[in-house]
Amino acid sequence: MAKVYISAGHSSTDPGAVGHVVERDEVWKIADDLAAWLEDHGITAYRDQWAFNWRQTVDDANEKEVDYFFEIHENAGGGNGAECIIHNKGNQYIADALCGAFKSIGQQWRRTIIDPEFWVLKYTTMPAVIIEVAFVDNWDDIKDFDSDDEKKVLAAALGKAIATLCGVETTPQSAPEDKPTGEIQVGSMVRIRTGAQWYGGAEIPDWVMAKSWPVSDISGDRVVLDKGGICSPIHLADIVPESGTAPAPAPDSAPAEPQIEVDGRWGRNTTMAVQRKLGMAVQDGVLSNQYQGNLDACIRRDSINANGWDFTTHVSSVGSDTVRALQRMVGVAADGVLGPQAITALQIWLGVTADGVLGPDTVRALQRWCNQ
Repeated sequence: MAKVYISAGHSSTDPGAVGHVVERDEVWKIADDLAAWLEDHGITAYRDQWAFNWRQTVDDANEKEVDYFFEIHENAGGGNGAECIIHNKGNQYIADALCGAFKSIGQQWRRTIIDPEFWVLKYTTMPAVIIEVAFVDNWDDIKDFDSDDEKKVLAAALGKAIATLCGVETTPQSAPEDKPTGEIQVGSMVRIRTGAQWYGGAEIPDWVMAKSWPVSDISGDRVVLDKGGICSPIHLADIVPESGTAPAPAPDSAPAEPQIEVDGRWGRNTTMAVQRKLGMAVQDGVLSNQYQGNLDACIRRDSINANGWDFTTHVSSVGSDTVRALQRMVGVAADGVLGPQAITALQIWLGVTADGVLGPDTVRALQRWCNQ
């Protein structure tokens, strides 16, 4: 049986970082929830003790000869997003798995740090990683993990990643039971089938799978959910009415979407393709009310065509509905302005280098996504 060790980063005498919440109190609850989830799914999960220091925790983990060591922390310093600290590049695969877990629940992935001098990384005899969940002094970052239910969602996401690392298959959540047919219409409340993907093939976060959503638009096999919220397209066959009745059968084939050139320049055609992909009601090919100060700072001129952008000098611009929909999709604050935070989240979502600057490589990845 796979064995792991789950440590909370601060003990009885050390509160850790203090901001909107106290780090120690939060990470002990997350660690408990994570250990419980792993035990429920066939993985032995040892916990550190309330009075342990780092040396005692490491000695205990080494004595138990576990397969992996995970220490839960929360960050401070006014940043945003989750990160991992690893001992060396050989443990990058662990950080990559945890990155996917955070992205699956809408949390921004900040970075992976290599630091061989942390005690719990240096002296453990098994692969080890420090997990920084969010920033305690940034309410917009920490609020998504404030409640007990939100901590359990996080624990489940991390647990699935750890189970994969351990080679343990977890039992998937049962799909909604099919009952005699019921037709899905605009305005219906629906749930998403287990294993479904977004219309473009992207992974659906766990927090989206856990809820019911209103149907805003139906066009053949393409259904847009919650146009005023997540505004995301999905295949008709991948949703069922909230009551549990089966969806109407999907047509044999959906109309082909127009393809755009993958040239690394974001102009009107790319914007229209994004708007189609997101199921926007207005598909005018323009990103309106974008802040001029971001041009050159985080938007390279060689990556855009001016005919698809409307810039303004007002810092407090109202932004663009299209950008807001993109921001909701990648899990950042939806202010409608494409800035470094939104660009970084988009890059992570697209799987390209996340440097917070919109360049040709990022645009090409976006164009390929539009053509999927």
